[in-house]
Amino acid sequence: MGIPWFFGFFIIFLLEWTNAIKDPSFIGCKLIEHTSMMMKLKNHLFCEYDSTVRPTTNHQVVTNVTMELVPRFLDFDDYSSTMTLHSWMILNWKDEHLTWDPSNFNGITSLHISSDEIWVPDLSVYNSGDMSLEQNGVPSTKCLLINTGSVMCIPALSYVTKCITDFTFWPYDKHVCRIRFGSWSHTGEEINFHFDKKGYEMDGYVNNTEWSLKISSATKTVKKFDCCPNDTFPILIYTFLVDRQSGMVHVTVVTPAITMVVLTLTVLWLDSRSTERIAMAGINFICHFLCLFDLHWQVPHNGENVPHICKYLDKLTVRLRNIERFH
Repeated sequence: MGIPWFFGFFIIFLLEWTNAIKDPSFIGCKLIEHTSMMMKLKNHLFCEYDSTVRPTTNHQVVTNVTMELVPRFLDFDDYSSTMTLHSWMILNWKDEHLTWDPSNFNGITSLHISSDEIWVPDLSVYNSGDMSLEQNGVPSTKCLLINTGSVMCIPALSYVTKCITDFTFWPYDKHVCRIRFGSWSHTGEEINFHFDKKGYEMDGYVNNTEWSLKISSATKTVKKFDCCPNDTFPILIYTFLVDRQSGMVHVTVVTPAITMVVLTLTVLWLDSRSTERIAMAGINFICHFLCLFDLHWQVPHNGENVPHICKYLDKLTVRLRNIERFH
């Protein structure tokens, strides 16, 4: 009795399991004929697709990637000489593994997909100003895929880079910053980066209240190294000019400096025996001291050259002391 009962239970279980698979409400993978045309297309494209393989059917053919930088807004730290650029990056390339005939899929010619599902170039910043910040590759974003295999991704990125700072003409100082892009692990014979048109677009940039940004050039250089004489390494270089918006600093620094010049001349104009001159000279000395103390906190200390305004106030203070000592 035990063996027939066991076989009967097994047959009943097998029949129930078969009916469950045929049931559309069965929790599992849907049959391809019951899905939408868009799902059929994705199943067709990503069946056995490997996002780690370069998107070409011939490994000897280079993958061309065009890029365009669209700056959005800027953060500049003059004390650490670092620039943080928040921007969009428009990337285009062709993936030969993701092509289809629209006539086989109800005329569908485009598809929105996640960058995590496909191959993306390992675009990296070579001169990162923050080594703890991950600036390699493309972050997760939505991409547009065309039936010809053309892929366009527009990720939002933040780039941190060191700048060449010069505070000689502070508070009217200008600084040069550069961002160098390239592939982290591929040669130019595998992935070749190009500029799309001029390589950047400034229409969407939002001005900073303290700093103004201007892209002076976008150039491409090709490097060769002794380790790999037969390989090339293309590098795309953006050069930025960062100018200080000196309106507020002009009011708080330049105007008091001019006022002290007038005050010093007034002290010299007064009679040396008058009480007013002694009082004016004391006030003038205190104002010079407070101005220098304020400059100590406002002027960045990391520049190679001493700002002219500090030299001017220092010489003015020394002369004032000599005049007071003489009288």
